[in-house]
Amino acid sequence: MKKFIFLGIILVLIDQISKLLMIDKSIEILSFFSLNYIKNTGALFGLFKGNNFLFIVFGIIVLFLLIRWFLRDKNKFTSYTLVFLISGVIGNLIDRIFHSAVIDFINFKFWYVFNFADCYIVFGLIGLVYLQIKTDRFKY
Repeated sequence: MKKFIFLGIILVLIDQISKLLMIDKSIEILSFFSLNYIKNTGALFGLFKGNNFLFIVFGIIVLFLLIRWFLRDKNKFTSYTLVFLISGVIGNLIDRIFHSAVIDFINFKFWYVFNFADCYIVFGLIGLVYLQIKTDRFKY
């Protein structure tokens, strides 16, 4: 349990420190990749902009449910998957609470701008899909 909590803390710190380092910065790295500070008041590729309070409430509910699942499930792979999801939700919730928007900065010019917390959420969701496909853990 301690190693999962430690991993979660490290992931949230990486997310938050990287965002702080990018405030008001724009760094061109390659023709298709740059680091650009952007405040996203929406969710999921910028949809539903301006609903920050709703996203905070929804994020807290999701966080509560994920932590509850984490505390009940003893499978190691599921625990890692949930730690990534929980860390991503916490990282973006911190932004919404203290900045009234999510700070994004990783910019592949052919895709939407995102951050490490978004990556953690995607990794966690991929892990859950893997569990669904490869195991009987979520079969009805």
